[in-house]
Amino acid sequence: MATPSNPVSVSEALQQPKQVPARGESEVNVGEEGVQIGGVEQTGMIDALKYDEEAGEVVLIMVEPRPWDGSELQLFQLQEKFNAYLSFALDGEMQDSYPMLIGKPLRIVLNCASEPDGMARQLLRMIRDQIAFQGIKLEVRAAAVASVRAEDAGEATGESGGSCGHGCGCHGG
Repeated sequence: MATPSNPVSVSEALQQPKQVPARGESEVNVGEEGVQIGGVEQTGMIDALKYDEEAGEVVLIMVEPRPWDGSELQLFQLQEKFNAYLSFALDGEMQDSYPMLIGKPLRIVLNCASEPDGMARQLLRMIRDQIAFQGIKLEVRAAAVASVRAEDAGEATGESGGSCGHGCGCHGG
């Protein structure tokens, strides 16, 4: 327990699981590595939250375990999920639950099962451009094969990995 003479670091505080509201009744368990529950189709839920000590950033993680199918429903759910995350981060819910995070830079990470399709990439570019005005970063990560392709693309452009491929919008490309 933190006391004035024995403060708890941000990392230590986030290692202690805690339920966090995100838009009404939704809750999430938060731990050192983040705990995946939910996914993009559960739009009112924060999938995971962690603190990246090395980067000094709060990281909100969302997960899309489904392959991208180009459907309007999936794009709508993605947009609503981002709305829930931004509401949580910017409207005071995150600060109320984790006052030690006030003033820390924010990064949203979307972990995908596959590389986003054209419509999803277009939406992610628009989201990235809009949240950049708030100083929020967006990173998109696709699973195994797409990540390898993204790293190869990064070598060609001089960027590091962690992208979902050319035109994804997660690193300004």
